Amino acid sequence: MKKHRFSRCYKCNRKSRLIRCRHCSNYYCPEHSKPKIPLTPSMVFFEKDPTLKQLYESEWRTGVGHPCVLYGEYKLNEIKRQREMDNELINDAINKMSSVPIKRPERPTYTTKYTSPKMPTFPRRNTKRIVKKIITVIAILIVLYLIYANQNSILSSSPSQYAINLFKNYLSIDLSGNFVLLILGFLSLVSILFFVSRTAAKVIIITLIAVFLVIFLVDLFRPSIQSIGSGIGQVEEQVGIKPKINTSQLELDIHNLVNSERQSNGLSALQFDSKLSDIARAHSIDMSLNNYFSHINLKGQDPTARGNAAGYSCFKSYGSYYTNGLAENIFENNLYDSVTYVNGIPIYSWNSQSELASSTVSGWMSSYGHRQNILTSTYDREGIGIAISSDDKVYITQDFC
Repeated sequence: MKKHRFSRCYKCNRKSRLIRCRHCSNYYCPEHSKPKIPLTPSMVFFEKDPTLKQLYESEWRTGVGHPCVLYGEYKLNEIKRQREMDNELINDAINKMSSVPIKRPERPTYTTKYTSPKMPTFPRRNTKRIVKKIITVIAILIVLYLIYANQNSILSSSPSQYAINLFKNYLSIDLSGNFVLLILGFLSLVSILFFVSRTAAKVIIITLIAVFLVIFLVDLFRPSIQSIGSGIGQVEEQVGIKPKINTSQLELDIHNLVNSERQSNGLSALQFDSKLSDIARAHSIDMSLNNYFSHINLKGQDPTARGNAAGYSCFKSYGSYYTNGLAENIFENNLYDSVTYVNGIPIYSWNSQSELASSTVSGWMSSYGHRQNILTSTYDREGIGIAISSDDKVYITQDFC
């Protein structure tokens, strides 16, 4: 990029320190000086080549810069040259590998040697381990006896009653009379398995604990799950209806909000120019049909050129200087904010007509260049044109004179 000191930005028509693009040779302000590939959503989301898809996604996320066709050709040629170099390296490697002769290994010579048979060895028993197992079994038997001796107090406790009720509800088994015997049998089985194989005992204990926890959690959260299901049904009834947008009324709503911003900043209100609105609306329809978003249309016409083509001239003389041409703000909005899928069914969070108008004007007022256009005191009329695409995108164009 080469810096240039004169004229205005080719994209936003703002007078500042300009930088020349080394691809298309046009001059841009620092905000739009970086070139990017002109992309459409179909190119980004339906590209099957992973390298090109990654390139398109990285370029699509770039919010600043200007679309440059020559820069796109340069990036594609660069990828093509890199692939050709990779293919040459692979072919050279394959040719070198095919030219190397294959040497077959020689058969080894085996020499048979007589080895005397070894006597079988028996592992020595670990006395300490046996003693530990015997002590563990004795401790378990003592616990079993204590449980059997105090079974009446155990049955009257709340945890045992809760476990009995869970088995009644989920397994249809009445364990009121045999609960203590079941515990005794279970602990006896665990003690035997622990003496034979410690791993098997651990697996059985962990499995039973996991089953009990699952039953407990399902029983605990059953009311909240039912309430969530009923809430989802209410959301489907409330959010599933797509609102009807009156674009003519939406244009007037945006116009009134813009005048409110001007009056709050001590400026006079803008007059709504229907001819200027037709020019702006034609640009919004063109963007929605051809799936692009730019001040310059596919014919290369900027707002002033489009106004001249429609027979609309905006010449103003102020004595020592004069202005000639249209200023423009554009905005891309959506009919919905988010999509939630319930059982594979999309539920849209639709925006009302007033929400679309307020979000559009607040978006312009949050951007420096768009805000300057709205708060320019020399503008006395405006035109707003809106078009809605088939994928629920709302294109808004605002022209000033």
